[in-house]
Amino acid sequence: MVAVMLVFTDPSGRQVSARVGGDGSFALHLDTGDYTIAAAPPAFGAELDPSSVRVPKDISVITLHLHFVPA
Repeated sequence: MVAVMLVFTDPSGRQVSARVGGDGSFALHLDTGDYTIAAAPPAFGAELDPSSVRVPKDISVITLHLHFVPA
């Protein structure tokens, strides 16, 4: 199952989205901070794992492996 979009939301409610490729890959720029992650549209009967990420200061590339797990 591949999401069409991933939406990263910071504590202030600001959202950054990324389109997911057919192979499940995506790329985006996030400022330092904590973000929740959601699939759009939401996956029926499943949720993302992990559902949040912390972007550390002074790191330019993070590899994040997301999976759908039963809700």
